[in-house]
Amino acid sequence: MKRNPTLKATIMLTTLITVVSLTGCLNSDNDNSAPMGGLTIAVTDSPIDDASAVWIQFVGVTLHDIDGYETEVIFDEPKLIDLLSLQGSNSEKILIEHSVQSGNYSFVTFNIDFNASSIVINATSYSLEPAYPDGYWKSLYQNLILSNSVELPIRPFTITENITTHLTFDFDLRKSIYDAGISNIYSFFPAIRSVTTDEAGSIAGNIDSGIYFNTTNCIAENSAIYIFSGNGQSLRDTRGTSGDPFSTSNITNTNTYELGFLPAGDYTVAIACNSSEDTVDNTEIMLFKGKQNISVSIGETANGDFL
Repeated sequence: MKRNPTLKATIMLTTLITVVSLTGCLNSDNDNSAPMGGLTIAVTDSPIDDASAVWIQFVGVTLHDIDGYETEVIFDEPKLIDLLSLQGSNSEKILIEHSVQSGNYSFVTFNIDFNASSIVINATSYSLEPAYPDGYWKSLYQNLILSNSVELPIRPFTITENITTHLTFDFDLRKSIYDAGISNIYSFFPAIRSVTTDEAGSIAGNIDSGIYFNTTNCIAENSAIYIFSGNGQSLRDTRGTSGDPFSTSNITNTNTYELGFLPAGDYTVAIACNSSEDTVDNTEIMLFKGKQNISVSIGETANGDFL
C-alpha cells in the first residue's frame, strides 16, 4: 500500500500504548520455594505500509505483578525480529516455557536494543529511536491502571502453578512509527495490545475486486481492512484515541486478508479505501465499504468475505 510512513504521534496515543523498557536494572530473582508456572510470549504485527521490514531487537522482558513487583528476564541471546513479516496469524516466540512464579500479573514491558533496530523503506535502512526516555512508559501505564480511566489494551494475566500461559503481543506499526524530524531516524512510539493466545480467534476473507475496487476512489493498493471492537460500531480514521480501529490488515495482491490473534467477541469490519492517507496526527474523511458484523470464537477463523 502507498501509505506515508512518516506518522506523527500525538500524546493521545498514550491511552493505547504499553511500556518499552530500554535498560535492565530490576529484581530478577524468583523465590525458589514459591509455586512456579510457565510463560511463553510471542510477537506479531499489525502492518505499516511502504516499509519492507521493521527490525526490532528484543533483549528481554519484564513482568509486572499486581503488587508492583518486577521480574526481569534477560535472553541468553538477543532476538532480532522483522515484525513486518509477522502478519495475520503469523507470530514468533521470543520466550518459550520460561519458569515464572505463579500469581497475577498486570502487564509486560519489553527490553529493546534500539542500536540494533531499524526500519527499511525503499531499500534504505533508517534508525529507530524511542520516542520517550526509559521509565516513561512504565510510570504512565501504572497510572492508567490505577485510574481505571481507559480499557487497557495490555490485558492482565495469571500464571498458574505447573501450567504454561501463552501470550501474544500485537505491535501496531501503523500507530507506532513516525518521522522523528531528524535525518535518517524514525521514532518508535509503541502501540501494543495483548491476548491470551489460547483464547483468540481470527477473521479471514476474500474481496470481490469488481464490487469493491471498481472506482479511482477505492483501489486495493490504497486500502486496508479496519476492525472495530463490538457490533455496529462507528467507522472512523485513526486518531490515537480509544475509538481507533482495534486492528488492521493489509490486503494481498490476490485480494485476500487475515486478522489474527483477536479476543473472542463481536467486531465491526470494513474496507477502508483511503487508509494510505490515514495518520494519527490528522483527522481524515475516510471512505469505507462493506461494513459488516463478525463474531470471533476461540480457536476458529471466522468468514469475513466481501463478496
